[in-house]
Amino acid sequence: MTRPILEESPLSRARAAGGLWWLCIVAGIVGFVAGAPLIVANDATATAANILAKESLFRLGFAADLISGLSYVGVTIFIYYVLKPVSRSLSMLGAFFGLAGVAIGGASWVIHLAPLLLLHGDHYLTAFTTSQLQAMSLAALKLQMQVFPSAWYFLEFSASRSDTLLRDRRSCPAYWAYSWQSGERVT
Repeated sequence: MTRPILEESPLSRARAAGGLWWLCIVAGIVGFVAGAPLIVANDATATAANILAKESLFRLGFAADLISGLSYVGVTIFIYYVLKPVSRSLSMLGAFFGLAGVAIGGASWVIHLAPLLLLHGDHYLTAFTTSQLQAMSLAALKLQMQVFPSAWYFLEFSASRSDTLLRDRRSCPAYWAYSWQSGERVT
């Protein structure tokens, strides 16, 4: 009978966190590469035309960002369980900031979908002109670009708590810290 991964050894948990971290990175890059070319700075009409012409690419960017965020939730959980024996309070603090960062990122991902809602011209939107809807769509994307970096502050603080625990030679075996920083396999 197999045991759930959260009951496995710290090495298994660390490997799971590493795999999810790679998924997070790759999905984040795909999300950026898919969505960024569609946005034309300070040109609402061109941005709206790009989004409507390449809607599937715009949605792919959203889906990739969502996968990136969900995988980061997994990274946070696994890192918490790996570092909990070292310092429960610091690993809990790191997990809190990691999840707070994902929540803020989630709010920005919801904002990412606003242009699709505005540009599809549902009946209730006829009160606005096409130019106004295009401008609101670009404003929503600019708002997303303002909100998302604030999530990074929380994610960075979370990562710094993990790094602090790994560098603490008194409570963390030296081989863990070395392997974490060098990427070498711990046996």
